[in-house]
Order: sequence, then C-alpha cells, then structure tokens
Amino acid sequence: MVAAGGEVGAGVATGALIGSITMSRKGGVAHAARVTIIACVGWYSVLLIFAHVQTHLLGIGVLMLVGLAQSVSQVPMAAMLLRTSDEHLRGRVMGIRMLAIYGNLPGLLLSGPLIARLGYPATATLYCTFGLTVMLLIVVRSRAHLWRREAPANAS
Repeated sequence: MVAAGGEVGAGVATGALIGSITMSRKGGVAHAARVTIIACVGWYSVLLIFAHVQTHLLGIGVLMLVGLAQSVSQVPMAAMLLRTSDEHLRGRVMGIRMLAIYGNLPGLLLSGPLIARLGYPATATLYCTFGLTVMLLIVVRSRAHLWRREAPANAS
C-alpha cells in the first residue's frame, strides 16, 4: 500500500512537533553540539530504516521518528549558531545556513535518475550513508569545537 502525500507529511510533521515541544519545554539545551551530533546520527539512521520499510503503518511510524530526530538535531544547532555568533553577524550566519540548505539542489537533481536506475531503497541507503560519513568526518575534524564539554558550542 502506498502512503498518500498528506499521511507522509503528517507523520514527519507530528514527530517534528513532538521534538520541538520537547526541546522548548527543556529550555536551554545543555551541550547543544553534542545533542545535535547524536540526534543527526539518529536522524540518518532512522531514514536508513525508512528506506527499507515495507508496510504503510510502520512507514508512518518511522517517519514520525524521522521528524522527531530532525527537530531534536536542528533546534539546538540553530540555538548554538545564534549563541556563538557575534550579535551583529547573526543574520548573516543564519542566511549562510539557509544557503547551505539550498545548496542541496545537486543531490535533489541526482536523486531522480538514481531512483529510476537503482530504486528508492538503494538510493536512500546511498544518501544516508554519505550523510552519516560526511557528518562523522566533520565531527572527527572538529571534535575539539563540538564534543568537549567546555567548548562554546556546548555552553548552557
């Protein structure tokens, strides 16, 4: 059974809403960089699971977890960017963040032909594996700035 677009969107949105409410109730996130890293690993991992789900209801449930993990990773990341940026540069920093997101266009353009050639599960697995690999390389390269408890990115 194929999920309707509204059900798919609602699954992700419900999870994101739960994550955002949870993050707002928590107040300031302690160790924001660590939370972001761990939630990103969860986000890609759950997307990897979704790539291979065969049933409608399980797919919607997994998508709720995708939305939750995305929200839990992105809310502290935005707070961390705003907290560690100079006050007069905050608008520019968030603008660059948006440009980086829009920079995903090549991956979106490649996904159509890849799905046609390899199928959705293989393409999604490839994208999730690439995302996890790049994210982990960033963490290894920047661990002093992202993982140390006393790093500014982890300040309360």
